[in-house]
Amino acid sequence: MLNGKQFRKVICIISDVGANLSKFVLLINLACCLCYAVIWIILKTSSLGKKGRSKVTQRIFKSLVMILLVSVLPWAMFMVFRASINPIQLSSIGLWYASSIFGSGVLLGSTADLLILYLFSTEYRAAIRRHIFKTDQTSFSNITQVKSNTNLT
Repeated sequence: MLNGKQFRKVICIISDVGANLSKFVLLINLACCLCYAVIWIILKTSSLGKKGRSKVTQRIFKSLVMILLVSVLPWAMFMVFRASINPIQLSSIGLWYASSIFGSGVLLGSTADLLILYLFSTEYRAAIRRHIFKTDQTSFSNITQVKSNTNLT
C-alpha cells in the first residue's frame, strides 16, 4: 500500500512487452522457410541432386528439414498457444507458468541447430569435434634465417 492506495502485482510476459515481436518472428520464420525452400529447389535441380539421390544430398536434405522443423515449429506452437490462451482466462501466475513452458520449447529450438548438424552430418560432426576437442596434433614454429656478416669458417 502506498499513500493509502492498494496496488496489485502484475505479472508481465516478455511477449506482452513487445507485442510486435510476434509479427516480426512470424516474418523471420517465413523468410527462413523461404530460404530453405530456395536451397531445397537449388539442390533438387542441380547436378548433385539429379545423380541418383546421392548420400551427400540426402544428408543435406535431412539436416535442412530437421533444422527447419526445430526452428519454426516451436515458434508456431507458441503463437497458436498465445492466440488460444486468451479465451481461457487463466490467472496471471497460471498464464506466466503456461507461457514459460511453451517458451522453453522456443529456447530449445533456437539452440538446437548445432546439435542437429552434429547428429545428421558427418562433415559437420568432424568440424565440430575439431573445434571443441582441440588437440595439439599440429604445432607451428617460426624459423627465421639470419645472414651473418662474419665468416666463422
